[in-house]
Amino acid sequence: MASSRERAALPAAAVALWLLFFILANLTPVLLDDWFPLRFWRDHGYGASSLGAYWFHNYFHYNPRIGDVLLAAIDGSNAVHLILTPLVQLAALVTAFVVAFGRWPRRDLRDVQLLLFMQVMIWLVIPIAGILYFYRPFATNYLWGFTLTLALFVPYRLALVTGTGPRRGWLVPIMFALGWIAGMCNEHTGPTAMVAIAC
Repeated sequence: MASSRERAALPAAAVALWLLFFILANLTPVLLDDWFPLRFWRDHGYGASSLGAYWFHNYFHYNPRIGDVLLAAIDGSNAVHLILTPLVQLAALVTAFVVAFGRWPRRDLRDVQLLLFMQVMIWLVIPIAGILYFYRPFATNYLWGFTLTLALFVPYRLALVTGTGPRRGWLVPIMFALGWIAGMCNEHTGPTAMVAIAC
């Protein structure tokens, strides 16, 4: 059984990593593809209806990826960006952990070490990690999309470990929506994810 100090390690590490991501997100300059959503928000009030109109226009006339709508959401509000982007970056790590180990991280020092190792390895193996994590157009199209796709895998991965468990009918509409959203994130990875889930 983990000591209370060990049990505090996971929440403390999560807060520290979120804070690091928060600081880096706050320092990220507005560049290149950020300007189109910023131009849109100059002429429209920030809100769900404007974001819906932006999505509708993009889907039918420009780029149907959901990542562009996510980019508009975080470019339209710095507060939304500074809260959600670090949370998604943390979620990418946690979902990768679940897919790798078939369980949620435990509140002990060993899992904190595993999570730290995984984060370092993710940063070492992905191309241009700083751009993928902190350049908002890439982060929303690829990192957010990757995290949503991994989240789609989580229930299947956990079910493989536990075997046949109780049926959860309430998950069907959630998984349908998550699958649709994950598939709309990136045209490059959707078919691969479909094959992997089928297998």
